[in-house]
Amino acid sequence: MKNRFRVLGVSLFIAIISMFVLSTCGGDVVEPEQDAIVIGSIHGVVKNATAGTRLSAVTVTWAGGDMALSVQSTTTDDKGYYVINGLNTGTYSVSFTGLEGFTEFTGTAGIPSVPAVVAMTEEDAKGVYYVTENLNASLYELNGGFKGVIWAPLDDGTSKAASGATVQFDVSSTSVAPSLYNTTSSEDGSFSLTGLPAGAFGNLYVLPYSDGDISYATKSVTSATLSSGEVKNVGDITLTLATGTPFTASWSAMAIADNPSLIA
Repeated sequence: MKNRFRVLGVSLFIAIISMFVLSTCGGDVVEPEQDAIVIGSIHGVVKNATAGTRLSAVTVTWAGGDMALSVQSTTTDDKGYYVINGLNTGTYSVSFTGLEGFTEFTGTAGIPSVPAVVAMTEEDAKGVYYVTENLNASLYELNGGFKGVIWAPLDDGTSKAASGATVQFDVSSTSVAPSLYNTTSSEDGSFSLTGLPAGAFGNLYVLPYSDGDISYATKSVTSATLSSGEVKNVGDITLTLATGTPFTASWSAMAIADNPSLIA
C-alpha cells in the first residue's frame, strides 16, 4: 500500500515539473494572445485666430464612437494644448467653447478600426494598437463692428429714417460659430452692430424691411474682414423698393441665396 501511494506521489510530481518545463521552454502550454483592439487619442492646440496666440482655459467637449450619447470635457492648458485619451474606434465631434469674448468651433476626428490600422481582418490581427489624431482649432476675437444710418426712400422722392430695420453680418463662409450676427436700427435709422469676429471674412446686409406701407428688398452693404477692435463706419445706406416678390417678415441667408434678385 505504501509503495502504491509513493508511485502516485512521484507521478504527480513529474506531471507538475513537466508542465512547468513546457510553459517556460516554448511548449504547448502558453497564454492565448489578446484579440486586437484600437485605443485612440485626439490632441491639438487652440489659438487666437485674430492674434495668433495660444488660448488657455478653453472648454473642449467631445462625443462619438460607441458612446455617442455620452458627452465628456476637458480644458486647454496654459500653452493652449489639450489631449483626449482612451477613445474607441469611431468618429468624434469635438467642440471648443466657453472662452468669453471669442467665437466657438466644432470639428471632427476619427479613430480608425483595426483593419484600417494594420491592414488585417479582426480575426487575424492580435494585440493593442495605439492611434493618435490631431485636431487644432482657431477662435476669433469678438471685438469688431459696423455702424451706419439706414434710409428708406418714399414714393414722392424723399427718404425717411428706416426704424427697426434688421442689419446682419454673415460669416458662414468661415468656420465660425455663431455665423450670423444681427441688430436693428433705432428711430433715427442709425445702427451699431458690435461684438463681431475680427479677422473673419463676412458680408453685411440689411434684410427685407417694411414700414407698414412700403416693402424694401435686401440690401447688400459691404464685404469685409474686420481688424481687431475695428468698428467700420459704412455711412448712409439707402434701401431699394422691393419688386416681384411679396414682403415676408422672416428671412434668412438661405432665402437670400435662393433669391439673388432680392439683393439690391
